[in-house]
Amino acid sequence: MACPTITKMAAPCRNFFACASRLPIDLLGVTSTVQKCLFFQHSTTRIGVITRYVKTRYIASFRKLECSLNSRERQLNVEDEGRIQDRLLKKVIPLWRSRMAYEDQLKWKYHEAAHVLKILSRKLSAVCPADSPVMRQAEENSGMCCPLDATKPSPITEGYRNKSNFSINKGLDGNEKTVGLFSGRGRRYNIICVPADRCVNIPESHLQVARLYQQYIRSSPLPACILFHEGGHWREITVRTNMAGDKMVIITFFPADLSQVRNRIYFIYTVLKSCLYLINSNCMTPDVAPLG
Repeated sequence: MACPTITKMAAPCRNFFACASRLPIDLLGVTSTVQKCLFFQHSTTRIGVITRYVKTRYIASFRKLECSLNSRERQLNVEDEGRIQDRLLKKVIPLWRSRMAYEDQLKWKYHEAAHVLKILSRKLSAVCPADSPVMRQAEENSGMCCPLDATKPSPITEGYRNKSNFSINKGLDGNEKTVGLFSGRGRRYNIICVPADRCVNIPESHLQVARLYQQYIRSSPLPACILFHEGGHWREITVRTNMAGDKMVIITFFPADLSQVRNRIYFIYTVLKSCLYLINSNCMTPDVAPLG
């Protein structure tokens, strides 16, 4: 009677563990209970009890995960756009977000650099003689291993970045073709793509490119590629500016060999002079035809 009993249990248990392997469920308790029951009990009644217990644990764990995801989604929906924008600014430009004056920012950076040099001096004192040049420098520079000049102010305090990276993901409106910067954490399932319009360190010309790129991909029938294993095509964009004001736009597209997209790539900016297509890792085909 033992063999037929174990044969009947094999199918439901195997199906359960195949499904449960995709969920964060603690299976140790279920596995231990099933093994003990199979070892000590072989009646048809006991099989039914075990099957119901396994199904109950599976359903309960799945509902727990589903409720957790729904709770995070509701929490995200409650947050307004301003709050999410503030959370983004706190990560991108924390000193500006704290309303610290620019002169105070320079002083703060100087004190932080001096603190690092003093720590380095203490580390060096353990291996350098007291009469070494490094230790003499520390005595002459208030404990710092070398002189430290004051932080030089920049003539440009806003829009000074010459390189900007914009990602693609689901935005506040739920549209997966939103171009901006990420706010949130993947482990908490609350990543949201926020437009970078309030980031004062990004030039307006870069923001304009990001807006045009978002407008274009939303009008495109091709989906966004957020995760490679899920498919899609449109990915992040990089904008660079040199001292002369010329701009270079790098668009990541997967796969990158669709000719119909390559032929319509001039959408992005009205003053592009040339375009370089990355066909594959070993071949680049330049196209220097002027815009029409």
